[in-house]
Amino acid sequence: MDYLEYFGYSIPRLSLGTVALGLDYGIANPAGRPGKEEAFAVLATALDAGISCWDTARTYGDAEELIGEFLQSRTAPVTLVTKFKIGSESLDDSKVAIDAAVCSVRASLKALRVPSVPLALLHMERHLPIVRVRKLLLLILNELKQMGLIMRGGISVDHPDEAVYFADEPVIDAMQVPINIFDQRLIQSGALAQMERAGKLVFARSVFLQGLFFVNPDHLAGNLQQAAEPLRQLGEIARGESVSVAQLAFSFVRDLPGISSIIFGAERSSQVNDTMGLYAGKAISDEGRDRLRTLYAAMPEEVITPAMWTN
Repeated sequence: MDYLEYFGYSIPRLSLGTVALGLDYGIANPAGRPGKEEAFAVLATALDAGISCWDTARTYGDAEELIGEFLQSRTAPVTLVTKFKIGSESLDDSKVAIDAAVCSVRASLKALRVPSVPLALLHMERHLPIVRVRKLLLLILNELKQMGLIMRGGISVDHPDEAVYFADEPVIDAMQVPINIFDQRLIQSGALAQMERAGKLVFARSVFLQGLFFVNPDHLAGNLQQAAEPLRQLGEIARGESVSVAQLAFSFVRDLPGISSIIFGAERSSQVNDTMGLYAGKAISDEGRDRLRTLYAAMPEEVITPAMWTN
């Protein structure tokens, strides 16, 4: 495993996302969340593979509790990343917003069984006014740091357009962003390059678009029928590159300048090993990458935004 040094932490180029351990998650996951034994096997396999950065949140069901219990029996260091939210009711009162964030982070620390976390991110929600959220977030992160509850702070953006509002803010150390072959808005807007210039720790999520890339195009319904032909084309490009669709999607994001670590999910320990294989897998040719950039330059937002799916 390769690592990058940020703020005194060694961040692996692969980070484990734990939402699928606490909730039923993903369009291509009919089995749902794993049981406790299998969840622990996922965590153990990740840690043994050197994947020592784990992403979680209060809203991920009991994922934090699972992590906290698991880590009681392990001594290897893990860089934990959790999240909190800002409610619309607190936008006009900074004290209410700060108190709510402190309460959320303290609940996370109790579940994780740790006195502090290296990194806490605001879990951004699209309906909130971004300028007001930005002002509150800076106050919240400063308070959380002063209280010793977190070491560093940042934001998990809901929409790629939000990234530009935070990329140059010195208090924002890390950003988690959605990016994949179908959703290239961060590349097109220049926001990914902006984050790289600002020295941000950038976590890429939704590399497989919550499993949409693995769905049979003939089985799509609702507004996801728009994705049927793009998915067929994706399969053709993968065959032309002599790789799987999974490898094509992973390599596309892995080799983008500015991406620090890719967050991936796993419901089974075998999927951790599969992802390690993708991490070591073949790069996309320049011709293939150009075709992907051109072919999927303007995908419908209903396809690239899971919250809008009506499948």
